[in-house]
Amino acid sequence: MEWLVFGAFLLISSGEDLRRKAVDVRVYLIFGLFAVGLAGWRAVSASSGGWELAVDACIGAALGAGLLAVSRVSAGGVGVGDGLFFCISGVYLGFWNNLLLLVLSSLCCGLFCLGYYVWGRLRQGRNWGKKTVPFLAFTAIPGIWMTAEAVGRMWEARGG
Repeated sequence: MEWLVFGAFLLISSGEDLRRKAVDVRVYLIFGLFAVGLAGWRAVSASSGGWELAVDACIGAALGAGLLAVSRVSAGGVGVGDGLFFCISGVYLGFWNNLLLLVLSSLCCGLFCLGYYVWGRLRQGRNWGKKTVPFLAFTAIPGIWMTAEAVGRMWEARGG
């Protein structure tokens, strides 16, 4: 279930970031509270290893906290919203899946920006290196892939 809720969070936040280059704080608040509640419920209801699930959620959120620190140091080079997104996604996904999402999103964004830069230089002779792009839009590609894979595994486990 958490993968489906994460998928909704992913689509809403990446869509808003693409459309407005900002995500409404209510999206972070609603999905963040739900993530914490879900993580607490998973930890309490697990027959054994519940504390491991809680620790994994906290460490996953720490990745986003690191991005928030980078945002502060870089004077907004990394958006605060990006850090908040990865704090919340870390609670849903845990550390390793959140790190995978960050790395694959960075790769997608980097490839797009390289193409955008080269196209601008070749087509119009301008340096578009100072343009900004909505990073969360690039989380949709690997995020949808990761969500579909997880839902497929759950479906197979149920005998579907």
